[in-house]
Amino acid sequence: MQNTTTYKLCIHGPWRSGKSSIMFRYFQNNFSEDNRYTGVDSMAKEYTINDRNIKLEFWDRQSCERFRALPLSYIVNSDAFIFPFDLTSYSSYKDIKAMLEELQDICNREAYHNPIVYLIGNKSDLEQDPLIKDEEVQSFVDGHKMYYIKVSCKTGNGFERLHQIPYDLSHLTPRHQSKSIKLTKPKRDPNKIYC
Repeated sequence: MQNTTTYKLCIHGPWRSGKSSIMFRYFQNNFSEDNRYTGVDSMAKEYTINDRNIKLEFWDRQSCERFRALPLSYIVNSDAFIFPFDLTSYSSYKDIKAMLEELQDICNREAYHNPIVYLIGNKSDLEQDPLIKDEEVQSFVDGHKMYYIKVSCKTGNGFERLHQIPYDLSHLTPRHQSKSIKLTKPKRDPNKIYC
């Protein structure tokens, strides 16, 4: 039986940015107009990529309004981060920029370098006259070496790129992978007395 490599993705964003909707669309190809807090903590999906079994886990800490409020282990054990924002709300975009700066500060302090970051512009189906210009977002993304993906949870538009995330991660060693230690029983000398 082949081992499964697990990659953890931390999804974090402002209230009403569509975190749960992104997870449901990604994992169940489903969308609901019901905007109530869902309380989803995690979802997982398995893939086979280049003859390797890969498990992708999305972890959502919706109860934390600020990125710094997340437990440090939650951050440093993540292989990638997904930051969704609402394309119809400039304050949502500003909040995400602040969260990304907090992540950068934490990474610098903890010597956790170069995490993979996906900035997700959600609700693209609602942006008839966009408040946030693509050029502005692209300039920010280029300056911070991250991916930008524009999606609509309602229509599913843009999710084909999100489904490439397992391929993006498949060449990495998971950050949370523990180093295994093999325990062996010590050899005892039959001529000695042990207490």
